Amino acid sequence: MVIDDKDIEWTERLLLPTGCHFNDERRAFIRCMETRDVIACPGSGKTTALLAKLLILGARMPFSDGRGVCVLTHTNVGIDQIKSQAGVASEILFRHPNYFGTIQGFTDRFLALPAYRAEFGRSVQSIEQDLYSSAVQREFNNLRIAKAWLGVRGGPDTLASFWFDPLDLSIRRDLESDIPHLGKDTPTYKEMLRVRLRILQAGILSYNDAFSLALRSIEKHPDLSKAFAARFAFVFVDEMQDTEHHQLKVLARVLANNAIVLQRLGDPNQAIYHSSIAKDAPWQPSQSALPFSDSVRYGPAIAKILNTVRINRQVSLAPNPNRISLAPHLLCFNKSEETSVLPAFLALIRAHNLHHRVDIKTPLFKAVGWVGQDKRGEGRLCLPSYFDYTRPFGKQQHFSNLISYLHQPIVSGIRTSGSSVYRSAILRGFTQALTLAGKRHPESNRTFTPHTFLHWLREKDQTGHDRVLKALAEWALILRRRESAVQTVRDQIAVLIRKEWCPDASAELGRFLNDNESELSAEPQKANNIFLQGNCDIKIEVGTVHSVKGETHTATLYLETYYDKKTCSDRLLPFLKGLYPENESKKARHIENLKVAHVAFSRPTHLLAFACKKAAITGHEADLREHGWEIRDVAEVLKHE
Repeated sequence: MVIDDKDIEWTERLLLPTGCHFNDERRAFIRCMETRDVIACPGSGKTTALLAKLLILGARMPFSDGRGVCVLTHTNVGIDQIKSQAGVASEILFRHPNYFGTIQGFTDRFLALPAYRAEFGRSVQSIEQDLYSSAVQREFNNLRIAKAWLGVRGGPDTLASFWFDPLDLSIRRDLESDIPHLGKDTPTYKEMLRVRLRILQAGILSYNDAFSLALRSIEKHPDLSKAFAARFAFVFVDEMQDTEHHQLKVLARVLANNAIVLQRLGDPNQAIYHSSIAKDAPWQPSQSALPFSDSVRYGPAIAKILNTVRINRQVSLAPNPNRISLAPHLLCFNKSEETSVLPAFLALIRAHNLHHRVDIKTPLFKAVGWVGQDKRGEGRLCLPSYFDYTRPFGKQQHFSNLISYLHQPIVSGIRTSGSSVYRSAILRGFTQALTLAGKRHPESNRTFTPHTFLHWLREKDQTGHDRVLKALAEWALILRRRESAVQTVRDQIAVLIRKEWCPDASAELGRFLNDNESELSAEPQKANNIFLQGNCDIKIEVGTVHSVKGETHTATLYLETYYDKKTCSDRLLPFLKGLYPENESKKARHIENLKVAHVAFSRPTHLLAFACKKAAITGHEADLREHGWEIRDVAEVLKHE
């Protein structure tokens, strides 16, 4: 198959602004018809280039041999982004034999579920962490020998974390290691193995169990790659840097066939999701990887700083020469000045007129940090140190009817998140119904929260608890997949609430359960974590670095936080001066911090700012300025506001 200039020009008209074109690097990828990796720097338009290639392939379908394409990523966000951008031109892409989905979904559907049926002669009941954790907790409570051993090693969580060996279904610490200091002939090990096998045989699987079964199936059927090659001519894996070792192992085995063109796209410097934080990250791009070495997002001033916080140097970080980014700012604060940081950032935005510039169509300003959990009680810097930040789905608004709770995740801008957000919304509706019915915790006499409700139910009725968890998983999945109207799920929940807890529903509870008018509009809502000041029309959204991965902002403020004995400036200072100390760059937490900073620093088009402790940079100001930083005290910025 040959892709020519006319094909590429067609996609340019569909996908790019008028007069814009794919450069030579993107064109090389779009034309490439062999197995290759792609290393794409931030803001390089990776998804757009991939979409262009998919559209061209879709226009050639059906292929003469009847095969299709497979597109995998880590969350449904990437898949939905491709679907929304592709429009009607891509309709054929989402039909059989093509497959678009997450790596977990791919593993479940094509490997784990068939493998389980072959092994146990029945279907899986659930691949869902909450139901699995509940089953482990129940079994843990019944342990007679291993309970003491587990009790000093993490209890049920440790038992739940063990992997099944794909070869013999023994249990291991992970896929590579035995359980430390525990022989397989000991009564403790044997009891734990019996428990884990009992849960598995009941059809209740963790996500890791699915990968163990997938690898077991691959071991039993080494020719499985032929079956995948018979269906897929091309396989594309996006955001490859976030792939875990076990995911990589499965993909490497089932896609290792010369008849499959496998192309993996990602940026090793943005690997902030997987558990491996050392340099031996699961995905090591090949030396022949195709580069996307220039960004359309940021200008030279930001590129210079971004270059200092990268681990992988396989491709350059060439800036957009037409983008005039401002000098990066270090916003320094003394202790007790944390709450002045966001007002100072707003003052910078206003001083540079970033909210009213004619060349910025939709200004977007965000402040992000590594640690969102409230650690102020321990004297640690965190997002709540700077702003009244609420972790998503923590402090929630209340609604006057159940259907609004169910509707909230769908319209809140997190449509593609996992089932947990829907489960959380359902549970909040549950507990609000109990509150309206006058039901309180029998011991504390307080209204139920989702946590105290499930804990009370588990203590009172383990069977009922498990039944509720299973129902929650099913309802959450239905809502996430949009398989049924919200009203249908609402009616099922209402029946359960009335039957189990509120048989004599009051008129108020009846209205709460039955009302069909959602209090939420159909338009996506913005996050509640928004900093506003007075009558100013500038708003700054506050969140974690992980929450903004893949986004583009007009201005981004990276807020220093404390993680594992040090703050960001403690680790990053030499790098911010343009140095790259070899001993520091090899430390695990430094690597992790560099990657988090790389993601944060690469979001803005016009202004990058880093809020850090003044004491951390005292004595280093000259070196920092020489490397491109403009240093401002928050008090001084606000004084000249």
